[in-house]
Amino acid sequence: EDEDEDFEDENEDEDEGEDVIAEGVVADSRVGYSFEIRVTRHCEQRRCMQVLVKMMHKPSNKRPKGADAPVEQQVGSLDAVLVDRSCYSAPASWFHQACDIVSQELQKAGAIYCLGDGTVKHGEVDGLTEGAASRGGFLYINMVTIEEAHRHKDLGVRCVKATLEWLNQEEERRRVGRSELGRRELETGWTLAVLQPGVSWKEPCPDDATEAVALDKIQKQWARLGFKQPKFGCDMWYVTPSRLTLKTKREVAGLVVTSLPEKTPISELDKPLIEYLLCVRKFGRKATFENDIRELCKGGSVDLGRAKVLHCAVECGVCGKEDLRLLVSLGASVHGTDEFGNTPLHNTSHLLGQSEALQASAVRAAESLLALGADRRAVNIFGHKAIDSVLFQIREYDEINATFDFAQRIPWNGRDDSKHAYELVIVLLEEPERQALWEGVLTPRQKFRLEWYAETRVAECDDVMLAKFTNNVPQPSEEMAGQVPMWEHIPLEVRGTEVYKSFVHGWAQIVRAIGVVVKPRSHSRREPALP
Repeated sequence: EDEDEDFEDENEDEDEGEDVIAEGVVADSRVGYSFEIRVTRHCEQRRCMQVLVKMMHKPSNKRPKGADAPVEQQVGSLDAVLVDRSCYSAPASWFHQACDIVSQELQKAGAIYCLGDGTVKHGEVDGLTEGAASRGGFLYINMVTIEEAHRHKDLGVRCVKATLEWLNQEEERRRVGRSELGRRELETGWTLAVLQPGVSWKEPCPDDATEAVALDKIQKQWARLGFKQPKFGCDMWYVTPSRLTLKTKREVAGLVVTSLPEKTPISELDKPLIEYLLCVRKFGRKATFENDIRELCKGGSVDLGRAKVLHCAVECGVCGKEDLRLLVSLGASVHGTDEFGNTPLHNTSHLLGQSEALQASAVRAAESLLALGADRRAVNIFGHKAIDSVLFQIREYDEINATFDFAQRIPWNGRDDSKHAYELVIVLLEEPERQALWEGVLTPRQKFRLEWYAETRVAECDDVMLAKFTNNVPQPSEEMAGQVPMWEHIPLEVRGTEVYKSFVHGWAQIVRAIGVVVKPRSHSRREPALP
């Protein structure tokens, strides 16, 4: 925090004439072209810089006798934003906040590539070291434009490559002078450059086919520079310094670009049934649920498979085994998939982060679907199983909380808002996966101790033995000792001075889950001795 304050004071002392961070001119490999690069402080965020490049062209000196000397003209431009993360001891929540202030596009790029603290997601980015991910500049290219007369000459890709190389070379040069002066400044170096390939039309595009062809050409141009998709269907491409290159058009001719499928609109015949399920989500399940469903499906005009009714039912909180069995008997399938390859079991993850009742219904729905024959191993178009989707959703909410400091802004009251998410994980785990949880984590002695505690203390987790709560009123935390198994192992800063029923019962659920995961021995045998 002190470093941030010092850096901010430096900015306040500077006048408007010192807004230019760096500038230079790079001669193009093609005669007559050059690139004027200018890096300035961003007007809205002090940790960000605006990178503006002018593509200049000067016609040949050969001209008719008596004609005026050729004048250099701007024939294109590049506009980018650079977020400097190197002036601070470690990236914090300011990264996503800064991205959000600058533009929606930068915020989207930051969310796709960076964790809540601003560090890069290594699993999705080639060519980055840990240090680079934590401290390097994050560059987002907004727009590259070229006048019609100067297109089809690879001017755009040469300009981008020259600019990216110049930024890091300029930073190396400035670093020497900076160390001699002993002061900190914004750095022009970058470790990750991101953009969203697209085509800008002066007039409306004539048809979808024309737009698709144009987009394909643009994507291949960016691929020539080393830009690539981070994952299936992602429209934000990236490049790192180690990947930056300039390939020939032939080298990228076979490029395969993945895209997300478009969502199929709901048929007019199926809308009444879908609307009924949405009412269940909003107002709760009616006692006449079965009769209502049968009435809506009478006549055969409704196609439960086409309408993805089981997917919708799960998302609307319909979780009872008999209710879901009814939908299956009328034509829905527990193995049915939507446009993204998600099964109804995948859709249980969509309920995380919703109301308490909907999150609880996700666990019951998963149990009911598995009882009806749903497959835990089914994967969607991203290659994710249902449990992968749940874990992804958990990480997403954790990152959002870290990004905007929700955990610090909301007073801790002892409530366990993650209970249902982890209950859902336990339900979706396969037996080999449960065993894998311990591989490489616990020593045999640690595992044996954990099994002993789970086996001997799990019986204490029955609801009848837990503390009683009334009207959602919290109780003093210290009074739980002796009433709740292993309560003494929970640090005071975690449980707080007061606790709610959800926290206490959530802790009991954890103990039960451990007992399930480690496969405790039969209680009919004599209690094992503590090792």
